[in-house]
Amino acid sequence: MEMLKFIAVFVVILGLLKFRLNVGSSIFVGAICLGFLFNQSVGQIIASVIHGMVAWDTIRLVLIVSAISTLGTLLKHLKLTTLLVSGIENISGSIKVTLVLIPAIIGLMPMPGGALLSAPLVEATSQGQVIGDARKAAINFWFRHILEFCWPIYPGIILASAILDIEITRIAFWQMPLSGAMIMGGLLFLIFPLKGIKHFSRNQSYTQSWANVLAGVWPIMLVVLMTLFLRLDLIVSLACAIVLFLIIVRPPLTLVWRSIREGCSFSIISLMFGIMVFQRIIDDSGAAVELAGQIASWGIPDWLVIALSCFVIGFIAGIVSAYVGIVYPILATMMISPEPNFANIVLAYSSGLLAVMVSPLHLCLILTKEYFKTSFGKVYPLILGPALFVWLVLILMLVLGYGS
Repeated sequence: MEMLKFIAVFVVILGLLKFRLNVGSSIFVGAICLGFLFNQSVGQIIASVIHGMVAWDTIRLVLIVSAISTLGTLLKHLKLTTLLVSGIENISGSIKVTLVLIPAIIGLMPMPGGALLSAPLVEATSQGQVIGDARKAAINFWFRHILEFCWPIYPGIILASAILDIEITRIAFWQMPLSGAMIMGGLLFLIFPLKGIKHFSRNQSYTQSWANVLAGVWPIMLVVLMTLFLRLDLIVSLACAIVLFLIIVRPPLTLVWRSIREGCSFSIISLMFGIMVFQRIIDDSGAAVELAGQIASWGIPDWLVIALSCFVIGFIAGIVSAYVGIVYPILATMMISPEPNFANIVLAYSSGLLAVMVSPLHLCLILTKEYFKTSFGKVYPLILGPALFVWLVLILMLVLGYGS
């Protein structure tokens, strides 16, 4: 019954999108429907909405994504993204390699909505090439997340390590082959099929290329360094980097205000509030916990309980920390008792992450789709191929006894 309720909510959201309601408002309405379906009173729903909108996590998310969008827009208007792309192209000698490297490099920094920072760079790389908007979006989105299985500073791995009491490095080591599968799947389905790519010819010295890369990437790398090594909160790192960038580059004030207006657009801010209200109602109503508990009570094999629970919660929430935080405590004994069962741990994380990758509530997917002005209907066929490829690799690994 719980599953049908969630399906009904997604039908409502997709129906509203079909009628051209913006994404944030559609998710917000879906959240209200979810509350009613899981027996919240009007007062409880109102309380959840208010808490979801004023919570620090929500305000922080709005500030981070707005700052990322503003920085990316500013770099774009100042033509620094063009310099960065030209430098990477000259160093790599390949437009296709550049399309892979740019979102992957940005992906080293776990930030909500980080795909919005790499999107203008992918757009700049694609200029003059015969690449559809949907494929640009798919490339940007997919390669932005290729290291999420094993990069040890991603929140999902950190949370999994804390819940299961297993070192982060051990979890990252066992899950690393799936990042390899994501890279291969992305290449096979998104990069290799590209036709008509103009021949690349170097037009810069290596010295000039590295200078161009540095000119375009230093504000981003400054954020990474301050966050990772100085342990500053991401929003503080972003603020410091933007202020320092403005002091050094001194762009025209009119351009700064234009970038802020574009970076803090209603569509982006409403999307943040919509997603966070949805998350709050899921938590307050106990909907996800009920669903995970119901799946666990079905009397099916442990591996199927793990796979279904993580996949369903990951798809519903659209965020890795949600399925890890909800499912792992419930099913921990299946993964660590009496000793760590890395087959089940890899299965759990992979099932959830692949669900997040195809979830219509995944923030990066929505932002990427909106940036390239395309639709779910056009992007989904492109990302389902690499996702199914990773699933097949995972199944083959487990059948061969990986992690047992």
